[in-house]
Amino acid sequence: MHDCYAIITTYNNSQSIELPCYPDEISDSTSTNWAETGIIGRSSPIYAYNSTSSREISFSFDVHREMMGSTSKIDNMLRALRAAAYPNYEKSGLVPPIVTFRFGKFKTKGILNSVGFTWKKPIVDGYYQFGTVSISMKETPNKVYSDSD
Repeated sequence: MHDCYAIITTYNNSQSIELPCYPDEISDSTSTNWAETGIIGRSSPIYAYNSTSSREISFSFDVHREMMGSTSKIDNMLRALRAAAYPNYEKSGLVPPIVTFRFGKFKTKGILNSVGFTWKKPIVDGYYQFGTVSISMKETPNKVYSDSD
């Protein structure tokens, strides 16, 4: 398999998509929520752990129609990424697609928050030739993390 790819897993299907390049940068953040409680007679508050948010990852990469050899390959990649932002309607309810991205050694799996495309000129045969794909997602870890992970 190629070094840059996405795997979109739905309730009953899995689709692998080759991505044409590495992102220039990847933003990877986690935030915590600590409840601050003031104590009478104490000069500083104490903190009680409340929660840690899901890891949030965002990145973007540039594409041009010649990168994958044909307009249809780029369009199919973009269509699959956009579809991964929508839930699957199953008998058990709404099930989010889980997307795994890999760029070399960097790998993450989660639910998409947003997928965006920005197209740029020139236009050839009615198609913009250059674009930027922007992805934002929340990680869905396989286990519960602690400070030792």
